[in-house]
Amino acid sequence: MVYTRGKGCAELAELLSATATRVTGDLDDACVGARADVLVARKLPASFSLIHVAAPIDFDRKAITTVVAAVAGGPHSEFNVKLSDHLAHRLETDLIIASAAYGDTPATVTDEIVARLGEWAPAAKQLSVAATDPVDFVQNLPEGSLLVMGEAGGSLLSRMRFGAGARLRASAKGGAVIVRAAPARVFQVMEEPVFVSPLHLAADGRLLHHDQRLAVVDAGKLVGLVDQEKLRTAPNSATVDLLMEAPRALTPEMSLVEAAARLGEDGPWPVVDEDGHMIGTYHLTGASSR
Repeated sequence: MVYTRGKGCAELAELLSATATRVTGDLDDACVGARADVLVARKLPASFSLIHVAAPIDFDRKAITTVVAAVAGGPHSEFNVKLSDHLAHRLETDLIIASAAYGDTPATVTDEIVARLGEWAPAAKQLSVAATDPVDFVQNLPEGSLLVMGEAGGSLLSRMRFGAGARLRASAKGGAVIVRAAPARVFQVMEEPVFVSPLHLAADGRLLHHDQRLAVVDAGKLVGLVDQEKLRTAPNSATVDLLMEAPRALTPEMSLVEAAARLGEDGPWPVVDEDGHMIGTYHLTGASSR
């Protein structure tokens, strides 16, 4: 968890994580260096999509009596519910997962949305209502509600009417948190680098490591890959540089979905920075995404 300066940012970050740290310098580098999964910022950065983001608006923890996860089933909804559930637990308040049907939207649609997302927070109250206007819906929430909602999207008409949720935020009695979800990244789940040097003997490689594939690193930089099968069948005195193949690697910012598509489900695979230095090891098999 990392956070920027801004009203309510430190307070929200500290509620979400006991190890939250203030961002200094380049935002992407800070997130990768801290292996962060959430950024708390005073607003949603327009060009930033590396990790989840939460932006507090008029956030005052002393005024909050209920946390309301307002969801519509979009790409930010799951993160919304998980964050809201955590906040409600830390604030010792009730949690409501709420969705509203407008116009001709059948109630069964919002019923399904809150039921599906409710699986991430079994103790939450589920609320599915019909409303004529989103602001009307928010104004009828309990006094002291903290509204947690996804970044505005949908149709052009919707964005023109509500902007980035401005009218909804203004109507929230206990403040609001606007969230944007992002895919899980390699840097968040990678392990410590595991490698051999080009001058290691095959016998040493077999004894020191048991992974199916080993990175070969010289002066900190990835120079090749060697399979355990080649180490097993090679003469004991053969050096790794004679057995290795061309390097293939992941970058820390790569999403887990992209990593699996690029290199397959076996592993491990080395993770390198922009200069080719190995900074981690990633096992695709069994890896999970958020």
